[in-house]
Amino acid sequence: MTVDFKNKIEKDFQPFVIKPGRYIGNEWGVIKKAGEGKCSLALAYPAIYDFGVSNSELNYLYHVINQNLDWVAERVFLPAKDAEKVLRTEKLPLFSMENFTPLKEFDVLLFILTDELKYPSVLNMLDLAEIPIYAKERENKYPLIAGYGKSALNPEPVADFFDFFILGDDEEIINKTLNRCERAKTEDVSKGNLLVSLSQRASIYVPSFYEIKNCDKSPKPKSKEVPGSVSVMFSENLKNYSEKKIVPLVETEGNGLSITAGKGEETVKQIQNGLENSGDQEVLIRVPQDYENFSSLLRTLWEKFANKRVSFFFPDLNPLLLTPEVIKLLAEQKRASISLATLGISDRLRNFLNQKITSEQLLAIIDNIYQYQFKGLKLSLYLGVPHETEQDIEELEKFLAEVNKINKKSQNDINLAVSFKIFLPLPNTQWQWDKLEDLENLRAKISYLKLNLNFRNMRINFPDEEKVFLRGILARGDRKLAPVIHKVWGEGLKSESEENIFNFSDWQKTFQENCLKMVDYSSAKNHHDILAWEHIQVKDKQKLIQARLEVDERLKTPIETCFEKPSPAVESLESPETDAYGRKRKIVQKKTATSLVNSKVRLQWSKSEEVRFTSHLDVIRMFEKTFRKAKIPLEYSQGFHPHQKVSFGPPLPIGFVSSAEYLDLQLETPFKEDFLLKLNSSLPPGFEFLQAKVILGKTVSLSESINLASYEVELPFFSEQIKDQISYVLERKDLIANRVKKESTQELDIRPFIVSLEAEKINAEKTDLKMLLVLTPLGYARPQEVLQYGLGLGEKEISRLPIKRTGLYCKKEDKLLTPMELVY
Repeated sequence: MTVDFKNKIEKDFQPFVIKPGRYIGNEWGVIKKAGEGKCSLALAYPAIYDFGVSNSELNYLYHVINQNLDWVAERVFLPAKDAEKVLRTEKLPLFSMENFTPLKEFDVLLFILTDELKYPSVLNMLDLAEIPIYAKERENKYPLIAGYGKSALNPEPVADFFDFFILGDDEEIINKTLNRCERAKTEDVSKGNLLVSLSQRASIYVPSFYEIKNCDKSPKPKSKEVPGSVSVMFSENLKNYSEKKIVPLVETEGNGLSITAGKGEETVKQIQNGLENSGDQEVLIRVPQDYENFSSLLRTLWEKFANKRVSFFFPDLNPLLLTPEVIKLLAEQKRASISLATLGISDRLRNFLNQKITSEQLLAIIDNIYQYQFKGLKLSLYLGVPHETEQDIEELEKFLAEVNKINKKSQNDINLAVSFKIFLPLPNTQWQWDKLEDLENLRAKISYLKLNLNFRNMRINFPDEEKVFLRGILARGDRKLAPVIHKVWGEGLKSESEENIFNFSDWQKTFQENCLKMVDYSSAKNHHDILAWEHIQVKDKQKLIQARLEVDERLKTPIETCFEKPSPAVESLESPETDAYGRKRKIVQKKTATSLVNSKVRLQWSKSEEVRFTSHLDVIRMFEKTFRKAKIPLEYSQGFHPHQKVSFGPPLPIGFVSSAEYLDLQLETPFKEDFLLKLNSSLPPGFEFLQAKVILGKTVSLSESINLASYEVELPFFSEQIKDQISYVLERKDLIANRVKKESTQELDIRPFIVSLEAEKINAEKTDLKMLLVLTPLGYARPQEVLQYGLGLGEKEISRLPIKRTGLYCKKEDKLLTPMELVY
């Protein structure tokens, strides 16, 4: 990466994308090792930043690789459509987030493959990086393209695009692979010889060394140097790096800390470390289906995190874990919701899926849940399970009717949601020989259920059956699908849409053009058939066959379960918020305590170049997390959704830097001098608290007191005409600007809001322009408007200029006072 390229990104890319905070790479926990290490690797996630930054596999690899002193790992995500358009228009190659390095300059580009529908996005990222799509077309000068993740366990549909795949998650395998690549670079080993060496290792698959001959369904090795099959190794004790997760500055999907429950004390320690690192207040805990002592874990969590404003979520809970004691404990957390794991729609199909619970038992658990004031209850159910019949659909209707009765008779208002998912018989599972439900059958079932499940207080969600069906086809695919994926990606490039729109008809058409039938991939297989992924040995085939035969036997027998139905005494437990006769207890509002002396503080803070493309809302969320990370004892508002008592000055526009921003805090305790040090040590790079001052008396709020703002911008040219133009603007009685507000444009006279303009020559090529502008809720002038309508600069030219806010003031008589000078 050169300085010139970074400057081009900052001037020709970031100012012109809709959400530039996705591309600045300045989050908490980010690792920047520019100039360090012998080799470099880019971790590529084929989805936009909002959906990829919290991915656990990405986070795991990021920390594993960066612990290796010889390697530098950086991240890159699929750019959104608006950003892709800017990259292509400006002819900028796709780059990494940490150091703005073009992807083609890395030694290895490792894609995280978690969703088969993202395969065209992989090709799009390669194309944006100016790297040839097909592996056979890439010369030695290009990085090695590798794949990793659960979708890579059948790599055949995308095998032609990759140099190799890492099929296991063991840390030792990853490090040995990196070490071999590093030695090859040091010893100047050719790409071909390096791939031969990698192919000898467990869990490494090099597709170019395998071929499909004649009528073979599964690839065979081209030479004796290559193993006949690839054994895949998974770690039983995979290290969890969730407590070191990267914390984004912008709003994304999947906010909050996410962990998997282990032993009680280990889980608590992991949560404590994670919260201290991230400043989060929401914790998502995935509880294994066979977890023991769930009630003990809950009691420990409630005890350790009492009064710490931490919310816990437990998605996809096994219903058998929901004993009366567990339900009662979960209800102790205010506004809690319960989400159940995805189940079969009937007793017979749940038995088929080895889910040992009957409809009667499920209804007893749901009835027990309704004895408490939960915020919501979510049920998830599978459609399209092999051997599903009309009788199963009828049993589903009866079951949901009973759930609706429980909901209607309950005095507790719980938001009830039912989500349907489509079952996929995926490779390397005991279901891999089963049929993927026909698309027409799925459509018919969903249409029928939409028509017949008319329950007033039950929200029912259905999946996009075309997307899920196609994902199943790609997951069970072979190498013949590579041209299909390539063609669909190419057609997507022609689209003028501002979003990535899924079009199933494009896929159908491309299958037909390549003389392929989707039914060949969705149909059931015989145990003796050779499957496309046969050479990838994730599990022993005979063990999978035996497991599948046991599944068929379960269809013939009733469910065996150790579940005990709650006793009537437990079932009739009243909600903690309900008195006798069904009346709700009166909520007594807490009286707000009088604020302590020295507990209200005004802070001045700055925002530098590296974070100038974060929005005002991003900054607010960032400070909320900073206060929690620094353990600052902030006072909170009352009500169902308490929030920190923090008030900000006028918003700083996106793209601006500043050394004079302000906010007021209300603390629960008197202000201490070390608070400023704690805050600065908790901030992400690019932000800094400059000074603090205790507010002793009554002070007007920042938004009401500030009425002037000063700005400074460095113009990349100098001309004597600038001073003449400034004089002309100041002499005018009006200056009309077109201001865009949402979807309308207004003509405004901004001249009354221009107090002063000054230009000072820096050198023959630069001018320092200073402005003092009115900034009030009733009227204001934007610096960009002064530059455009006053000095005649173009919009694109203005967007490239870093504008700095140098001061916020309150004008009293003839004096300009800073917000700090207003405090007494």
